[in-house]
Amino acid sequence: CAGGSSGLNVHAALKYACTLEEPSVIVTVMPDLGVKYLSKVYNDEWLTENGFVKGGEVCATSFEASDPERAIIRKSGGKDKFMFEAARYCDLVGDTPMVNLSHLVRNKAGKQVNIYAKCEFFNPGFSIKDRIVQNILDKAEKSGAL
Repeated sequence: CAGGSSGLNVHAALKYACTLEEPSVIVTVMPDLGVKYLSKVYNDEWLTENGFVKGGEVCATSFEASDPERAIIRKSGGKDKFMFEAARYCDLVGDTPMVNLSHLVRNKAGKQVNIYAKCEFFNPGFSIKDRIVQNILDKAEKSGAL
């Protein structure tokens, strides 16, 4: 399950896609995992208390998949980094999959918009922040600080 930032990014990308008139490609980022939000975003009582759900109905625009079978997950790189052990934390960061969401939305002209979500929560720390840590550690190793 994706986190609140991931859901917001995908929702905004889908809403934006509906406003487009020309064929387009949109890429959004799903930066986090929902585990941190179990007491809020995935809690019906919290959602109701905060006005996100009223009378059992979600208070937001939803998108219906025209063909849910067409959702595609593909790796963004060629190397297999989904391993169980590595010499360095940094060796596990990156190469996260992209999910094709193009089947979820059409633009103003009724044409399909190519829309992809980069799943950064597949990093070892379940966050896009792993890429920042990777950069800091790489620089520290190169400078001899580590």
